[in-house]
Amino acid sequence: MNSTPDSHLVGTSASLSPDGQQIWSIFERAYTSSFKYAPQDFRFLAGSTPMSTWPSMLSVLVAYYSIILGGREIMRGAAELHLQGAQPCLVCSVRNPACLDARATCAHDPR
Repeated sequence: MNSTPDSHLVGTSASLSPDGQQIWSIFERAYTSSFKYAPQDFRFLAGSTPMSTWPSMLSVLVAYYSIILGGREIMRGAAELHLQGAQPCLVCSVRNPACLDARATCAHDPR
């Protein structure tokens, strides 16, 4: 089976990642290793596919909101986290690993 999805299923902006690697091939390998079949072979079956029934969908929804809202309440009174030492630029550290060096200076650094 062809490992590239139909062009009408995947937009052109999602076909390449910033570093030029094919996103679909990475996703396909991860999906196939997790579920033991290719994503092209996925079929939605009402009543048997996960989250295709009301009880399973509602339980996931309740868990999601419990985690999000519960985490917010837990963190509401927590002290702020302050980093110690050099703080690399988060804007260009992905593109420029030299910014991870504590001695390096960066154009994005507001200091």
